[in-house]
Amino acid sequence: MRRAFTLIEVTAALAVFAAMSGATVIIGQRVLAREAETQFLTQFKRDWERLRQRVRLTGYIGTMTIEEGVVTFADRPENGTTANQYRLPIPATLTLAKQGSGDWDTTRLAFTFTSKPAVTVGQVVFRRANGKLVRFAVLLQWGVMRRTNQ
Repeated sequence: MRRAFTLIEVTAALAVFAAMSGATVIIGQRVLAREAETQFLTQFKRDWERLRQRVRLTGYIGTMTIEEGVVTFADRPENGTTANQYRLPIPATLTLAKQGSGDWDTTRLAFTFTSKPAVTVGQVVFRRANGKLVRFAVLLQWGVMRRTNQ
């Protein structure tokens, strides 16, 4: 009658445990990264709409600028300095996808609009960690932003 496990049995059990733990950590990191991307993309559109409404109500000039690692939303009077400014950090797993020319050109990384129906029309394309693209197109001179996933 055996009263203990053999060294081989203990080693095998530890190997299985280590493999499962490692897989859980990797999957957990991917899930957290995807969630951070989803939150950013949702907040990005929400902040655009908030800025658009504030410009419409105050008559200020609104700008959205995308720089390395951060999106800046700001508004200011026509002849004044910045009144409100908000920075939204871009998650490390989300990159700005620079596309070719034409309708899907993403070289314009600054959008400006006023309370009159005038806005810089264009689009911003982000590449997620899984390689899929998310496009935000600014349409119709009113600043309506449409999101499409590819």
